[in-house]
Amino acid sequence: MKLSDFDYTLPKHLIAQEPLKIRDSAKLLVLDVTNDSIEHLKFNQLPELLKKDDTLVLNNTRVVNARIFGQKPTGGKIELLILDPYIDNNSKQGSQLEFECLIKGKVKPNLKVKLTSKSNQVHDANAQVLEKIEGGKFKVKFETHLTFTELISKYGHVPLPPYIKKNLKDPEKYQTIYSNINGSVAAPTAGLHFTPELLKILKDKGIHIAYITLHISYGTFTPVRIEDISKHKMDREFIVLSKENASIINNARKSTRSRLIAVGTTTVRTLETIAQQNFKVGNQNQIKSWSGWSDLFIYPGFEFKAGIDIMITNFHLPKSTLLMLVSAFASREKIFKAYSEAIEKKYRFYSLGDAMMILK
Repeated sequence: MKLSDFDYTLPKHLIAQEPLKIRDSAKLLVLDVTNDSIEHLKFNQLPELLKKDDTLVLNNTRVVNARIFGQKPTGGKIELLILDPYIDNNSKQGSQLEFECLIKGKVKPNLKVKLTSKSNQVHDANAQVLEKIEGGKFKVKFETHLTFTELISKYGHVPLPPYIKKNLKDPEKYQTIYSNINGSVAAPTAGLHFTPELLKILKDKGIHIAYITLHISYGTFTPVRIEDISKHKMDREFIVLSKENASIINNARKSTRSRLIAVGTTTVRTLETIAQQNFKVGNQNQIKSWSGWSDLFIYPGFEFKAGIDIMITNFHLPKSTLLMLVSAFASREKIFKAYSEAIEKKYRFYSLGDAMMILK
């Protein structure tokens, strides 16, 4: 398929710029692929749509304060985005702190900048640009007595997608309520709609919950630029699935009473990555615990192997790999029909927007 097959026009006013006050009051478009039907509900009606013994799989990654501001010797301002912050740097400090970064502002190798704290004061932490590397990235060394955890606590801000122009008054609104593993530069946004109360209702109904971890890279916002989408290369992302959670997922796959529900495209990519690994070694009956890198690109024509029955997701950007993934799951035609109806009914789009549920 071609890149132009995944383009659509979205009125700018439908790009959500701030979260709803009540997370689970978001709209929920329910697309039933088998019946070719669409319903318009609220996310807090999810317990009515799920059954006892269904299994929800959630991504528990947490967004890191990876956005840091600095000031050049000339007085000019720059912005650093630390990439791959999931790597274990908690105990490192001083000269050990080196990262690949995206940089907004003109820089060159050997440039040293003073970092600006959250109180907008320039302190004694510096960053030195070491070299430019592929993809417009830079290798940057942080010069400070602080550990990595202390550095991002004092200087770091939660990075937001480029299409969100407003600053969040409460950065915690860009975290899922179950996030507990630091490592992402973007939130698994389908999970932003859950509240503690909603999760309790689901558990009390007898719905099982399993957790995976996929640390989302900035590549999730990288547009596909090649008309032949099969030639696009995904940025790699690190994933983890424990034995305990693999067991919960496998029980759902084996049971005729339980449906496997992936919350978010990141969860789909994690489960399918591991399923692909299992199939390579002839193990088609279970999802095994696993950790490693994934650069899996899912687009129409992909053969799903993880046994996912339902996907919960948000509405995605035109020409994005995420739109291609949901089109692979439900078909491009049905996704575009649903998107057209969502635009007509003024759904809120993208990271802080409304949700859709796809049943196969």
